[in-house]
Amino acid sequence: MVDADRLGVDYGLDPGEHVTCTFRLQDRSIPKAGRWKVTEVSNSQDCSPVKLKKSRPETATLKVRDRGRRLIGTGIDVAQGKRLVLDKIGEGSYRGVVMGREGAGRARTTIRWQVQTDEFVKATTTVRLRTRGVSCSITRNLEMRYRGPS
Repeated sequence: MVDADRLGVDYGLDPGEHVTCTFRLQDRSIPKAGRWKVTEVSNSQDCSPVKLKKSRPETATLKVRDRGRRLIGTGIDVAQGKRLVLDKIGEGSYRGVVMGREGAGRARTTIRWQVQTDEFVKATTTVRLRTRGVSCSITRNLEMRYRGPS
């Protein structure tokens, strides 16, 4: 029997019996590849009196590359229809940048993910927009939950 919490195994061997074991532990700081539900928890902006609407939940697809050192996401609205590439910057922490256009201006979106478990991620996206001499910053806090293989 394997006890995952204390990473111990009881084989119930008789005296004089021997066993050799190899353990492969799953890295829970790497999210699973597959479909994810992305839900906005809160948002804020510092550029206008216009109030942002909370975005609708969306479904994104996540690919895990290089043993979790790089993540590739598609279907994520904040990426403006582009493929989102995130690089691991620490234990369970990822960062990516998407450059794009927003109306007549240029937008830079920075995405930071903090992996809580391999099936739950908290994310923050910050969009910095510059158009017609006005600078704007919009932050969205997201939760992502694993929905299964793609």
